[in-house]
Amino acid sequence: MPREHDPLPVRAIAPETRKLRTVEDLFASVREHEKKGWIAPAEPIVLTAGCTACATKCVVKAAESSWMINARCGECGGPWPRSEMTAPGLVSVLDLETEPDDQTCLVELAELGLGPGGCVLVDPGDEPPYLFEIPGQHTFSQAHDLTEKVSPESSMGS
Repeated sequence: MPREHDPLPVRAIAPETRKLRTVEDLFASVREHEKKGWIAPAEPIVLTAGCTACATKCVVKAAESSWMINARCGECGGPWPRSEMTAPGLVSVLDLETEPDDQTCLVELAELGLGPGGCVLVDPGDEPPYLFEIPGQHTFSQAHDLTEKVSPESSMGS
């Protein structure tokens, strides 16, 4: 088990295996290797939220920090279109045993700041958690192939 300040192991799939564009793609990719547990992005995904100027619901589909920079609808000078949904939607973890809802599946990883080399936390429940690296062309990687089970101690020497 990693100690408090030990880095988590990093795992990835081969870059040529698939391109991950949406939360649905990410979920399917992790699900090929983990059947239970959960995935946590670095910050919550805001699906919908209320405009801070007029309280109208907005379609956000972005990381919470992106929403917080300008939390207003288009009519109030913000970048977010109005939503037909009445309840705010926030997703902080994805349960691997249940499919994400349709709106969450459609969120682009780029809108969450997740490009090649970016990571999400995966906690399989019965094994130690690890960071799952988004595949693709990037300048650095500390990832091990997901087919190779890695202990925190062996990842330190890589």
